[in-house]
Amino acid sequence: MQMNKEHKKTIRLDSSGWGLVLDLKGGRIVSLYHKEKRILGTYTRIDGKSGNTHLCLPNFAGEGVELGLPFHGPTRNAIWNIKEKRRYSLVIWCDIPASDLYPAKLHIEQSFKMQDNFIHEIKVTNMKGNAVPLNIGCHYYWNCPEGWKGTRINNEDVSLKIQTNGSKKIDTKNIIKFPHSLYSITQTGFSKVVLWTGFKMDDDKKIFDSLYCCIEPVRGEGDFFGSSVSLIAPGKTVSTSFQIDETV
Repeated sequence: MQMNKEHKKTIRLDSSGWGLVLDLKGGRIVSLYHKEKRILGTYTRIDGKSGNTHLCLPNFAGEGVELGLPFHGPTRNAIWNIKEKRRYSLVIWCDIPASDLYPAKLHIEQSFKMQDNFIHEIKVTNMKGNAVPLNIGCHYYWNCPEGWKGTRINNEDVSLKIQTNGSKKIDTKNIIKFPHSLYSITQTGFSKVVLWTGFKMDDDKKIFDSLYCCIEPVRGEGDFFGSSVSLIAPGKTVSTSFQIDETV
């Protein structure tokens, strides 16, 4: 398994056949393996950027621009700190300071557990300030060594949605079937997944990346951010979880 050479603050965790490499710059998953098979990875995209799994918090995509929030939020570029490291688990944290436009201090923790499966948990606490809108998304970069065409979520072919940045409602328990593998996903706190892969235009034709696709669970989409159900009040905590079981 290759370490990320860009940053020195990279952590590796191995347990029960699982292998995780995490970059504290951005709190990013550089790679996730199970029994030497890559599940999540880092990819040089067709647009020249390097992409890997990261949080989108407290906003997803361009929502929250009127509150001074950067695209996908500041956590994917923040420096994260280690709270606890054990043989099979790791907890990291970072804070988002309050601002005039987003008047709340948020404390964020990511925990990673690897035993019979891989569990990624996200916990956000409003430490002080006002009630503010909160979205939580995670931009998972799934490895697709045989391409992503024909990928199915809960038996629906989502190939076209990957090409068009589409979305799909998800349940507590879900099945993702790639051309090369089948995974059981158990999640809490998310309502949809957004689907995407990199592309470039060539004579008015889209040329897509094929070695990965992004399946991004998110709390809410559309009018969610800023609505009453999106608000996190002072002293309150919102959590999500995403569990991956390899079934084939």
